[in-house]
This record gives sequence, C-alpha cells and structure tokens, in this order.
Amino acid sequence: MRLLLDTHVLLWWLSESSRLSPATRGLFVDSGNELLWSAASTWELAIKLQLGKLRLPHGGEDHANLAGFVARTIVDQSLTPLGVEHTHAARVPRCRHCTGIRSTGCWLRRR
Repeated sequence: MRLLLDTHVLLWWLSESSRLSPATRGLFVDSGNELLWSAASTWELAIKLQLGKLRLPHGGEDHANLAGFVARTIVDQSLTPLGVEHTHAARVPRCRHCTGIRSTGCWLRRR
C-alpha cells in the first residue's frame, strides 16, 4: 500500500507522539508499504516555521535547518519524495482510489 504522510503525522511519528495509534504505527513500519512525502508538506513546514508555530525536532529554527531536516528525514525514514504538480491537484476530484483517513492522519491509496 502507498501511504502519503500528512505533515502533522510525520512530526508525530518522529516525536513518538501518542496521537498515533498502534495500528497507524504498524502501517509505517510494514516494509510492504511505501511511505510518500509530498513537497507540499515541506512547504507547510516552512510556513509554520516562519510563523513561529513550529520547532523542529532536534533543534533548529531557520530554513537552512529545515532543508537539512527534510533531507535527513527522507533518507532516515526511507520516504519516497513526491513532487506536486498542478495537474495532480486538478485530478483529486476524479480520483476514486484516494480515501482521506482522518482517524489515522494519512491518505491511503491502494496499489
């Protein structure tokens, strides 16, 4: 299964927050699942950082540290980077395979 991680979900996962259920954590560690990280979520992190609404795990509060944090996280967590194009956004209303799962905090798409 392909899992597109929500911005907050990734932060909760990295900080081992109790906000994620054991079932959700199980999805993330299952080697049969592909974890996707969207450029849109990195953009959201940058905005929150700029507004002072975010502190990065392991310190650092500027955009240079954000770039390093994102690059390390992609490698350390074996995430697949996902670029977002306008054509992707325009297709969302027609996507029958995408289901928003708010209880787990991630978007799921079956292969």
